[in-house]
Amino acid sequence: MLPDTAFDDLNVPKLSPVPADADSHQLRLFASRLLRISALTSLRLGRPLEAERVVSQVGCLEALDNLFLELANEELPPEAWEQIATIQAGFGEHALPRVYQGRDPRLCALVVFLQSSHCQDAELMRLLNGFTKASRCDDHLYRTTLASLGGDGALTDLAIHVLEHLESNRPVEVTHSEESEP
Repeated sequence: MLPDTAFDDLNVPKLSPVPADADSHQLRLFASRLLRISALTSLRLGRPLEAERVVSQVGCLEALDNLFLELANEELPPEAWEQIATIQAGFGEHALPRVYQGRDPRLCALVVFLQSSHCQDAELMRLLNGFTKASRCDDHLYRTTLASLGGDGALTDLAIHVLEHLESNRPVEVTHSEESEP
């Protein structure tokens, strides 16, 4: 069901207008990467991993944007947000790229900030980079792509596969009790 490359990285493939005979492999890859980013973010924010939650977090671009901003707000230091606010203030009313117009004004500033910043937490940077790529999607194209997978339950099925993969690849915590020692 999932493309072989679904778990290779968190880069969300660039979408192009979806023709009627669209490559379902590419659509599933796009959705599985979004769902994986959502699931990993849920783990990082201490939320339960539930297929419905993961799907709802990517169900529309606004929900994905909110998750992106929430992760950044939780993980980036206050100094970063000061820089992001400065970047945001530098945008004129019509200076935002079209893809970011009508969306949370912090979003584009966050993306610009992340292009020139780095942190020591490699997993956080992978998540933020995945969100950055996903945030560049056109809203109509995003909705159309997810709707093509959501109508027949394929999006929920993908989420279940993503969660199963995450569970099977989690490190096993080994605990030792005093009773089991010789």
